[in-house]
Amino acid sequence: MNNNHTLPRHLVEFLRVDKNSIETYIAEYEKRPIVNEIIKITNHNVINVIKPFYDSRGIDINIGQVAWIIGEPLKNANFYSGNDDAPLIFGAYMSEYGLVTSYNDGGVYFKNQNVKRCWENKERYHERFSKKIPGIGKGLGTKIIYHNSDVIYVDASEGTLYIGLGIDKIILK
Repeated sequence: MNNNHTLPRHLVEFLRVDKNSIETYIAEYEKRPIVNEIIKITNHNVINVIKPFYDSRGIDINIGQVAWIIGEPLKNANFYSGNDDAPLIFGAYMSEYGLVTSYNDGGVYFKNQNVKRCWENKERYHERFSKKIPGIGKGLGTKIIYHNSDVIYVDASEGTLYIGLGIDKIILK
């Protein structure tokens, strides 16, 4: 994925607006060896990018819910890519009808066909990872994403995960 990335057509349709009406944000980050650094990246994207978009449209989003949905795949892309030198590329595609986020790890995790199948079918990925970081590699966070997402798509050729949330999944209730 590069910074000129185009959102796949079915995800544009999910956002229910013309592709030119989608607010797009793409950011590139160095991989980080500490979970708290991923949390900082997550919080920055939620507070400084996503929340202001929805605030400007009078939509009060559940920032805790959105942060969890963004943070978990960022962690996966950061720690499981198999290529610590490649940047982590995060995308947010926003409309008044929903949010699609993308995660490109620059490595092999999202290119793995078993990972693709498990994410898209919302199944537990049983392979364990050798990262010696507390709270990483247990599959607990993916359960929350699976439960709260409307669309999950992995472009294995590109190595990018997409998660789509309808507006009803992100508004504060």
